[in-house]
Amino acid sequence: MKVINNERYYTISEVGSIIGKTRATLLRWYEYEREVGSNNLPPYITLGKNNAKFFKESDIIKFHEFKATITRGDMAQISKKYNGTG
Repeated sequence: MKVINNERYYTISEVGSIIGKTRATLLRWYEYEREVGSNNLPPYITLGKNNAKFFKESDIIKFHEFKATITRGDMAQISKKYNGTG
């Protein structure tokens, strides 16, 4: 967690821990959103030489909402790419 302008920001790994998903899953969610052309996940800022992704504390609810809407099979194409079957 990092405080910027009196606002708490969390890394993508920290957000994953809070909502019970891995960093890899969150990154795949963003890839899924790009593929289907939707924009439900919050924007992020990047910091440091590794371009670490940071999210506002208030954005965490958007991840919970997205998690609640995704159903089994929605991300099959994305998963196949990473599982070597697509």
